[in-house]
Amino acid sequence: MKKRVDELRQLERIINYIEGELRYKNALLGEALMSASYRCGQPFDSWLRKLSVQLEEGTDLSFYSLWESSLIELEPYSALKKEDIRELFAVGQALGYLDIKSQSTSLSLEKENIHSSITKLDKSLYNNMKVSIILGTLGGIFLVILLL
Repeated sequence: MKKRVDELRQLERIINYIEGELRYKNALLGEALMSASYRCGQPFDSWLRKLSVQLEEGTDLSFYSLWESSLIELEPYSALKKEDIRELFAVGQALGYLDIKSQSTSLSLEKENIHSSITKLDKSLYNNMKVSIILGTLGGIFLVILLL
């Protein structure tokens, strides 16, 4: 659960990087993905590099088709759950616009959704850790009493 929260935070940073590259540098989408890949860790760096290379090669597929297939390949290597991957599908739709302002607005909305997921998971993570510590302590006390 902690790894999932860490990966969601990393995705939030990746979206910030991509948004900055598109908005302020006026970079092409492939360049923005490649630049973001240098700033993040596994499994996202190799995922973004591969996606960037596919964009640069100029396949017949649309960007969203490439995005979908890359997310399906990413899923087994990350701690993200199905609902997180669904959020990333929406990010791919936001990146499909031609207008930079529309992309930026949509990316900001998706970033907000990811941030709210992180907030919910942080609260549940804290509660789960608390319950685990209490149950571990009670189990230890029970074992000591049982052995005596």
